[in-house]
Amino acid sequence: GLSYSLGQGVAQDFERALAADSTFYTARLWAGLALEISGATKAKVDSLLAPLIESPGRLSRYQRCRLDFVETQGHGPAAYEAVRCMLQAAPGSDDAKRELALATLRLGRPREAIQLWRELHPDRALLKHYTDYWVYLGLAYHWLGDHKQELEIAQQGRRLHPTSFDMLYAEARALAALGRLDDVAAAFRAMHSLQSRWLGVALADIAQELRAHGYRDAARAAYDDAIAWYQSWPQDSEPPRAELARVLYQAEHWDDARRLYQELAEQYPQKFEYLAALGRLAARHGD
Repeated sequence: GLSYSLGQGVAQDFERALAADSTFYTARLWAGLALEISGATKAKVDSLLAPLIESPGRLSRYQRCRLDFVETQGHGPAAYEAVRCMLQAAPGSDDAKRELALATLRLGRPREAIQLWRELHPDRALLKHYTDYWVYLGLAYHWLGDHKQELEIAQQGRRLHPTSFDMLYAEARALAALGRLDDVAAAFRAMHSLQSRWLGVALADIAQELRAHGYRDAARAAYDDAIAWYQSWPQDSEPPRAELARVLYQAEHWDDARRLYQELAEQYPQKFEYLAALGRLAARHGD
């Protein structure tokens, strides 16, 4: 969610640079990446990148590899190969190493991802203010079921970034997996105090974690917290309503979820995900 909002702002900055100089190919490449992160359609991203695709000779080898990466939308084996190409073109690039660690984790290879993250230095240059270093390193340990190490990583990150919502969220997830329910409750109170736009997403994610480890009462309370938080928002825009519908579904409030998904499907008929949710709900009701 944070990447989505940042991507929109960064894309606008790069597009202003392009308006001043349409041949500023580095800005065009990064504008395309930022648009992709912000959730723009592939057609819009491809339109922006068309001059680069048509004239790749104007780019450095590193930029051509990054262009290949953007065209993969950052996922799958092709993205992994594109990032490996970036690192081969610039072996000292922390940016390329970071992208390779992310691509490896997305392929479901957490042990390899941990090794790559550990080769980076989170206290310098690009990574100094990159809280996601700690988030994704902890996530890799999470996937391996090493929740004590996951917690240690989150706490290291919090010491460096004490006001970061993402770091508090990562710590709460590890605490939930370890069954430290009083500490989870304290983390929830701290998360509320930061007033993040993404509080509902975080609460629902941690509720899932609690339920997966058998703490159903604590999970139910976390879901109720997330639902109440979403219901306090004005319900006149799509994103919070869609997020609320998803949380209602996860919390097994089937009837409430179906009513909201039905409204969303009627209002936004082009969004297949709302129809898919209605299909899943129908299956749960044996319809």
